[in-house]
Amino acid sequence: MDFNSHCNARSSERLSEPCSMLVRRVSDGMEGLVKSGDIGFGGVAFKSSHPIGVGTELELLMVVERGVIRAAGRVAHILQNVVGGYTVGVEFTMVDARGERMLRSLLELEGIFQINPERGCRAAA
Repeated sequence: MDFNSHCNARSSERLSEPCSMLVRRVSDGMEGLVKSGDIGFGGVAFKSSHPIGVGTELELLMVVERGVIRAAGRVAHILQNVVGGYTVGVEFTMVDARGERMLRSLLELEGIFQINPERGCRAAA
């Protein structure tokens, strides 16, 4: 299931609690441990000491309070930070089924997202 098409979630509906992440660049297997910034249905942001090119494909393991979310994504944007380093924005291209459930549950608990069986998914007011 693709959160963006299934629920029409907006990218601005994000949780700002950092989680630990293992990020692996698909092209060469380079790995690194990072802390996430914002996380939502469409993607995640994280800080990096090195630039990562837009379009770079990544594999992600994100540790959240309910377990580990396994995902794949592509770098959508990168911003150089004033204090050094970079903020990398990743658009999810795949989130495993268990991870989708955990992410949905986490965002519902934080009041960011609600599921109405009759009307589908929506941002919480």
